[in-house]
Amino acid sequence: MPGPAQQNGFDAGKFAAYVASFTSNPNEAEAMNGARMFRREAARNGGGRVVDLFYRADVMAALDVQLKPEREESPELSAARQMAIDQCALAKEALAKAEHWAEIAKRQEAAIEELRRQTPTTGDTARVARASSSPTAVPVPEFGYVAGFFAFAVVMAGAALVFTCAARIAAAVFGGG
Repeated sequence: MPGPAQQNGFDAGKFAAYVASFTSNPNEAEAMNGARMFRREAARNGGGRVVDLFYRADVMAALDVQLKPEREESPELSAARQMAIDQCALAKEALAKAEHWAEIAKRQEAAIEELRRQTPTTGDTARVARASSSPTAVPVPEFGYVAGFFAFAVVMAGAALVFTCAARIAAAVFGGG
């Protein structure tokens, strides 16, 4: 049974050792042998592209163990992270305001509906009279969808802001464009 680092005949630790031998060995012959070996190890993984193996989580972890990379915090990355954090804060504020206005719109709609029920208009009186005289009459629906549509639009705008914030954070952290 293969261990956790070995799946389908592929050993991420061996692959990382061969890559380290290729990239950090001053001896040309040993470096080329390391390149041949990591190409063969990749071929055992099903013949896929070698570059695809570098993006596997187990290979990345094994390469970090083998090569011990020194990662620096660049000023550009720090600025991008801070900008993403600021954008998230703005998005959260905008979402809170959107939820607040949606709640106000719902309360306004409820108040309007209550006033409509308390104050029958001429059309309502005629409709009530028709409905009471005809047993098969269907009541006409009220047109109170504006507040609901407004609330939906505000919540969707807030969701778009949160998504934009998440995309900017991902771009800053993972180096995407």
